[in-house]
Amino acid sequence: MTGESKWKCPRCKQYRDAVKKIDIWKLPPILIVHLKRFKYHGLWRDKITTNVDYPIENLNLDKYVLNNENKRTGAQNYYLYGISNHSGTLDGGHYIAHCRHKPTNRWFKYDDTDVKEVVDMANLKSPTSYILFYSRL
Repeated sequence: MTGESKWKCPRCKQYRDAVKKIDIWKLPPILIVHLKRFKYHGLWRDKITTNVDYPIENLNLDKYVLNNENKRTGAQNYYLYGISNHSGTLDGGHYIAHCRHKPTNRWFKYDDTDVKEVVDMANLKSPTSYILFYSRL
């Protein structure tokens, strides 16, 4: 945290450069990852359409958890079960969902009233991915 974001020391009341750190002790059974898809330039906003490569199977977060009791092999593995996608602009757009049917492990695309099975898994990852829903294995 530098520049205008400097931290104010509660003891000396001076603004100082600082590093913000968050430690993870335990991970939740459901993990929701929100991808930053909007950026601001003063009064102007832009949409970020960078393609993000994220795991569909075996998202392992062991190295981020401090509690050794929670670091059992595979204890922190997640599988992706849903994706919210946003296409369009900031002023208007459209949402499409991809969801995994757990009993059959098949993926489906939900576009308003249209539901189709996803045959090509490469179609799950796109620059429109906005929110990722993970569950523990």
